[in-house]
Amino acid sequence: MHCCLDKSEFELLRTQTEFDDSLTLKIYLLQFINYYASIFYIAFFKGKFIGHPKGYNRFFGYRQEEAV
Repeated sequence: MHCCLDKSEFELLRTQTEFDDSLTLKIYLLQFINYYASIFYIAFFKGKFIGHPKGYNRFFGYRQEEAV
């Protein structure tokens, strides 16, 4: 949340209401991205990078579904 506050202060808005609205929007967007990014990744991307049984993609020597 600190980054949202810094960005809103950097804008130098004229009124407290504009500042509050800007900060609220930034916090909402950041929280939305943080909450739903993992679900979006699992739904659309995770299965695409694993590979096939004889040609698994490896990351530091581990198959991707085993990597922590």
